[in-house]
Amino acid sequence: MSKKERLNVRNWHIRQITDLLYEPGRHDRCRKWIWSYYIRPLFGLQYQTYCRCLSGGATPGSDFFKLAAKLLDIRTRERKYMESPDQVDCRVGELYYFDWGERRGGMWGIFDGVRDGALCLEVASRDMRRFEFGCRLPATARVRVATHDEVRDFSYNQCYYEMTSR
Repeated sequence: MSKKERLNVRNWHIRQITDLLYEPGRHDRCRKWIWSYYIRPLFGLQYQTYCRCLSGGATPGSDFFKLAAKLLDIRTRERKYMESPDQVDCRVGELYYFDWGERRGGMWGIFDGVRDGALCLEVASRDMRRFEFGCRLPATARVRVATHDEVRDFSYNQCYYEMTSR
């Protein structure tokens, strides 16, 4: 990979991080805050270089940008698809949404492993308000990887639940 391609990859990653965290109108989520807490520790860039990375680099018409958009589209489609747990490569410690296809709905849970033919969850919740610890689910449930927003909400609500239940 040439130096120009490496810089395009770096700039693309910096733009993705900025797009994810930047909120216009909020001073605690401005570009300077993103630079000081994320970009500078990860990439070691000065603020002026960071601003140049946001404006320059790969353009939407370049081959690299098209490939990155295609990969991003594939990953979002995979996240929406429900499969059976034996077909999904579930990783321990990741958040998944489990669904039985019945009226009672599904539940979010942090996967802990498979024991005696049942799915074990470290923490689980049906409504993200009440949390159960050490749950076991039947292996007939369909599963999908939780979205970024679901992970954020789950972790925040779990922390809040643990703080208020003590």
